[in-house]
Amino acid sequence: MTGVQGCGKTSTCLHILQNMQSKAAHDSKYGNASGAARYGTKMMKLISTNFSARTTVEGLQQTVEQKLHRINNELFGSSPDHENIIFVDDVNLPASDAYGSQPVSEFMRQLLERKGFYDRDEHIWKKVIDTKFVASAKCAIKGQNVLDQRFLNKFTVLFLPSPSRESIKEIYNKSVNLFFERFHDDKLCRLPSHMVSAAIDLHERVIGHLRPTPTRFHYVFSLREISLVFRGLFHVESNCMDSTQTASRMWVHEAIRVFHDRLVDEREQQWFMKEIFLVANQHFKYIAPQLDRGERLVAQRRRLEPVRHNVGERTRSVALDHRFLAPQQQLELLLHAVLRRRRRAEEESGPEIRTGLWGRTEEARAGLRPHLQD
Repeated sequence: MTGVQGCGKTSTCLHILQNMQSKAAHDSKYGNASGAARYGTKMMKLISTNFSARTTVEGLQQTVEQKLHRINNELFGSSPDHENIIFVDDVNLPASDAYGSQPVSEFMRQLLERKGFYDRDEHIWKKVIDTKFVASAKCAIKGQNVLDQRFLNKFTVLFLPSPSRESIKEIYNKSVNLFFERFHDDKLCRLPSHMVSAAIDLHERVIGHLRPTPTRFHYVFSLREISLVFRGLFHVESNCMDSTQTASRMWVHEAIRVFHDRLVDEREQQWFMKEIFLVANQHFKYIAPQLDRGERLVAQRRRLEPVRHNVGERTRSVALDHRFLAPQQQLELLLHAVLRRRRRAEEESGPEIRTGLWGRTEEARAGLRPHLQD
């Protein structure tokens, strides 16, 4: 399955395969004849793996040997009454070698054609049975690896188009409406549709103006960013969402955290701040008061109290070397770092890599996160 980044290739494939796995297990257990005809007489075992630019043939072969059931020294497959389905995400990411060939995809093609591979130590042929492959890849664009046609002709290629604007609104409106129903406020319940439209408009402006370049290769914005905006908003406690003005400010705050924090150029940051207030005032002007660009977009003071309570004395053990800053500036910097770390720690998939020059206390900031998860 192929498509542009963020269109839902991975989630769609995993959702379908997991449903097939559950359906096959149910039909096998209860003897459903129609299910046996549809999925075969064997149960499914789903194996998921991800490729990257550093994926090698040696690593892939080791993964295959570890994940598959070893029947004997020369035969790999599945346990009795099972069939393996290996899902490979980002199959086009492994880098080509110096000669332009793609060893990883050639190894997968060998598995599909020859049903096996050679052992690297004993030089014997190891056969693989009862195993099928499903893969996903981004559309080939300039600067990315293009899969070889000899490899692609082993698959049935499906293209997943990007959802339309109306489809995106319908998807997010359901989850955002469900979140605002717990507040039992008519004015707040009118906000979700405006928030979703504002997020889509802001996303379209960002992807139209901020393009990835060799020096800004991380300027890749997809539909995941819209999800991150609302995922951060869903962390808000009920007692903090007391008015439409507060809700609109929190939406702006989350959008800044998702988009603005990724920008590295001051002119781009200024452009984004201008655009986000234009979008916010356009969509929230009939519900919330006008947002002033000069106001600080921070959570309300009471949201900081749990942070101070949870961190407490632990922050004193973190050595922040800012000897040239005033005490008030040091405290503000510390609270800013604590809030950022707490946000990442609360997210379901919140890994982070911190980089910086000497003296920027990246190690100390990273060491703060384990304390916030207690």
